[in-house]
Amino acid sequence: MRDLGPVEAPSELGTQELEAGMRPSRMGAFAVIACNTILVLLLLNASALVRWTQQLPSSPISIWVAERAADWEALTHVSPADIAERLRTLVKVDEGR
Repeated sequence: MRDLGPVEAPSELGTQELEAGMRPSRMGAFAVIACNTILVLLLLNASALVRWTQQLPSSPISIWVAERAADWEALTHVSPADIAERLRTLVKVDEGR
């Protein structure tokens, strides 16, 4: 076995991943993955989005996302007739005219 010399501390981000035979990861990729996850859950399964956001680490952003997810999930349980009635009340549309 050949001596490779003293082991140096990694100098760049991703060096340990490269040494382990993995591709280096960027932190910027996390934002893209998180946004895609939120959009898919928002469109397909609002209650799963609420559960997922409640499991995020506590931070102002995750709290904001969890609140918006809960609002969206509550909105999915409102019938279109209720939405129309609330809009009519908000705009004060007079049906007699």
